[in-house]
Amino acid sequence: MVRPAGGHKAAGRLILFRNPRPVRALLLLPPLREDRRLSQSQPAPEPLLPVAEIAAALTQRLAEGDILYAVADDVRAIALTRALSIAAPEAEVLFCPGSDALPGEAAPASPANVGQRVAALHRLYRRTRAGETRPVACITTGEALAQAYPEPAAFSAAPPVVERGATVDLEALFGELTGIGYVADERVDEPGEVALRGQVLDIFPADSLEPLRIEAVEGRIESLRCFDPTDQRTIGTVERR
Repeated sequence: MVRPAGGHKAAGRLILFRNPRPVRALLLLPPLREDRRLSQSQPAPEPLLPVAEIAAALTQRLAEGDILYAVADDVRAIALTRALSIAAPEAEVLFCPGSDALPGEAAPASPANVGQRVAALHRLYRRTRAGETRPVACITTGEALAQAYPEPAAFSAAPPVVERGATVDLEALFGELTGIGYVADERVDEPGEVALRGQVLDIFPADSLEPLRIEAVEGRIESLRCFDPTDQRTIGTVERR
């Protein structure tokens, strides 16, 4: 799936998705810096649990209900998402990051950051609409929880999907992608970029780790190849994205 690179305007409030399973909201506050001096009357903060121990504990909690778990920062959240995905393969584990825009700066969040967030919220919306019962854990941060989000329906739109052998109009697809926020460029090497050269369209999905090259022959998709954004060489092929 090709996720939108642009963001949504905040509606001024945070709305949680309704879910038939109970949701356990747990918050892990950030630790104090090791070099921070504490007064003698102030007790030392308890150390954070290792990621593996948290993943093991959350795996047990998933039997009781879905989980919304906030940690100190994105680095720890990503590590926990990966660990929990391994510890609880029967569950769906999502990572919803906070914004990587710098406070006080006019520059918006990066396309990759927005894409990850929109992809996670879109998946949560689709789950609730479909009534899925598979356990889900959403790993996020306190910063992400503090943001205001649009109504859940704002995340309902399904992104474009491409499949090998399917008919395609690359010019129309290129226009659709730039219309939802992708940036046209001559060389695609960063998330949120797209380039069209004849019957070849390169795109770096905003929620992906690698770009995709779509090659068309006589109006049909001939190949879908993942490539290295640095040297632009093919590193694999897929049938559908």
